[in-house]
Amino acid sequence: RVDVLLTKEEVSPERVGGSIVVVLDVLLATTTIAYALRQGIARVLPVAGESAARAAADALGPDAYLLAGEWLGGPIPSFAPIDPRRWAWPDCAQRSLILSSTNGTVALASAWHAKELYAGAFVNADAVARDAAARDAGDDVLLVCAGSSGRFAFDDFLAAGCIVERLSRVGEW
Repeated sequence: RVDVLLTKEEVSPERVGGSIVVVLDVLLATTTIAYALRQGIARVLPVAGESAARAAADALGPDAYLLAGEWLGGPIPSFAPIDPRRWAWPDCAQRSLILSSTNGTVALASAWHAKELYAGAFVNADAVARDAAARDAGDDVLLVCAGSSGRFAFDDFLAAGCIVERLSRVGEW
């Protein structure tokens, strides 16, 4: 079974527990995550806000991470902008990306109870669908549109439709 939540505010442990969850924030967080992983970032730590990002950074060595984020569309002091085209590659490779955003990383952090958790976007729709379909066929797939500050975001919904279409090609969905 495939279901779609239209905003991150609909996420709860009961809704995501035991499901394969794909979070979509295609104009910012999840596309950035896909791009960063392709460029060699070792791992991504999506966090729900500035204080959580700073706490994660404190737990790592000073050269072990790249701290990037935004809040309500504006920069966070001392954070890199969420624009991986402006990051110093290959210096960033093999570091952890600590990422904080208003919508996408909040949605990802809210869905940590999921059986499997993916950051989905148009750029990785095929890979996400293939991997999700390869999991236990009895699992539900829940697509979470991060939205925009509690409002429906059409771009996330389009990406959800793209992933549903890809799932229909690769699995018994």
